[in-house]
Amino acid sequence: MGIGRLNASLYLIDPRGVIIDEYGPVYADIDLPIIDGIGAAPHQGGSIVDIARAEFATRVIAALSTRPELAKRVSQIDVSDLHDAVVILDGDPALLRLGDTDFVARLQQYIDLAPALHERMAGIDYVDLRFDERLYVRPPKKMVKK
Repeated sequence: MGIGRLNASLYLIDPRGVIIDEYGPVYADIDLPIIDGIGAAPHQGGSIVDIARAEFATRVIAALSTRPELAKRVSQIDVSDLHDAVVILDGDPALLRLGDTDFVARLQQYIDLAPALHERMAGIDYVDLRFDERLYVRPPKKMVKK
């Protein structure tokens, strides 16, 4: 499924949230997204992977796999919020808030509009694509001079 970031380590994670192995140089040729927010709370006991978040990540990745040209552009997926998958694309630092449905359509909407957005804005912190025909773009927070 992906490379789960748990604390400071990376692990190969299967679609059920099972840790396969620690990610390292032997797996360098595997091109999978990094999945953040998949860790279970320390007080929950048991698995270090939150099963609900692993299932959410699996839904996102399965949906994107129907469009391989989109899936290969996804660098990171954050599933900390079970109602809002946040994606980062290779070469584009903007956080893309996709919500919990219509991942492919929303990601395609951003890709179609990205050139115009980047032309009009010097930088983008995030793009919220959860509201059907509307999208909300937040520029980066300005640095405060001391």
